[in-house]
Amino acid sequence: MINKNSIFLTGGSDCGSVLFDVVRKKRSHNFRENSRIALGSQIHLPIFFEDHIYFLANETRNQRRDRYTEGGLTCLNLDGSVVWRTGNPSNFGRGNMILADGALIILDGINGTLPLVQPRPAGYRQIAEAPVFEVAKPEAPGKVEDQKMWAPMALSEGRLLLRSQNILKCIDLRIN
Repeated sequence: MINKNSIFLTGGSDCGSVLFDVVRKKRSHNFRENSRIALGSQIHLPIFFEDHIYFLANETRNQRRDRYTEGGLTCLNLDGSVVWRTGNPSNFGRGNMILADGALIILDGINGTLPLVQPRPAGYRQIAEAPVFEVAKPEAPGKVEDQKMWAPMALSEGRLLLRSQNILKCIDLRIN
């Protein structure tokens, strides 16, 4: 839900994303499609922040096309138009993100890093990055592999819980 008048739905496997306007008529509600885009997020929820939608586009809609250059962190206007998207090198695979203190904390599902990104319509701006998980190197040079760091993160009292398929970590983000 973006606000009381709009809802944004996104999905993978050729679903894309749709922005609906919610129209109240007496005792019922109707949905009117506002806009539709081919980009979608297979696993994680979009984030609404300061009148823009941010999500990790990671479609597998067409295996012949390179989802790693087409997707990545995406910023949308409320009319559904794409403001920008990262593609490569900051694609993030099927990683995940949360919003905390006005910044996006993203777990990169490809390289195991934890970038801190300032969400802004002016363009992608990474503020910091830390290595979190060691990842296996692909056998073929230039091959990109998603390392399955797909689980949602949790943040509580300055501690960030995140996991890969095999490892659970707790990172203290508090400044001493």
